[in-house]
Amino acid sequence: MDESQVYFTAVNFNGGPWQLQPSNRTIGNSAFGSASLANGTLLWETQSLPATSLLLVPPTVVNDVVFFGRTGNNIPDAFVGTHGDLFLLNKYTGVVIHDIVLDANFHGGIAIQDQYVMFGTGISDVQSREWIVLCNECLTYQCGEAKLLSRSMHMT
Repeated sequence: MDESQVYFTAVNFNGGPWQLQPSNRTIGNSAFGSASLANGTLLWETQSLPATSLLLVPPTVVNDVVFFGRTGNNIPDAFVGTHGDLFLLNKYTGVVIHDIVLDANFHGGIAIQDQYVMFGTGISDVQSREWIVLCNECLTYQCGEAKLLSRSMHMT
């Protein structure tokens, strides 16, 4: 949440059809979204790709960028074998600025301090875990390319 908008993850665990607002486009998976704090109007909703995406990660906003996480793919009996993504979206339009593919599922929240973006990934004893450090310019929608300053992964 910021001074004028609240950001949300629209979870669609069962994969049933529903309509993005305000476009009325029908999808069958999860989406990212924003609503006005003044009147509750949905400002934008953006479908997560691929179409089997499942989003369970709450958003975090910094400057004019909203960070969202894609948990993995909602594939029966194969969820653990899928990977997540870290998405950076323009907070005004919902347009995806960057999509950083992760090596494991992404379940928790996103913490940001200065240029450090920290979050947990993976499932203990099953998948790797990682953290990422981004350049300061990546915290604005004007950044042309996500610059990873550091990436760390390990298995437990």
